[in-house]
Amino acid sequence: MVATDPNITLRLVTIMRRELRALDSLRVHVVDVRWDNYKGGHLLDFSSSWTVPYFQFRRDTNEDENLRMNRELDFVAFDKMAEEEYEEN
Repeated sequence: MVATDPNITLRLVTIMRRELRALDSLRVHVVDVRWDNYKGGHLLDFSSSWTVPYFQFRRDTNEDENLRMNRELDFVAFDKMAEEEYEEN
């Protein structure tokens, strides 16, 4: 386990975003993108994540438009998180 988080740098944010994109390519949607779910620059908490297809009782969850929206929300949330954390440090 990583005892401390690394300094937030543009390089670290770039690596983290690349890892998020890799998860997206595997059809894993993190859903809960926040700094608390990362340790040492790596995503550790997948408790809210969805895989595609996602089993849920609502039929519309797996519709293309909803899947596209969830993908975009992961990256919007990541960019917001990275911007806020980068500004604080």
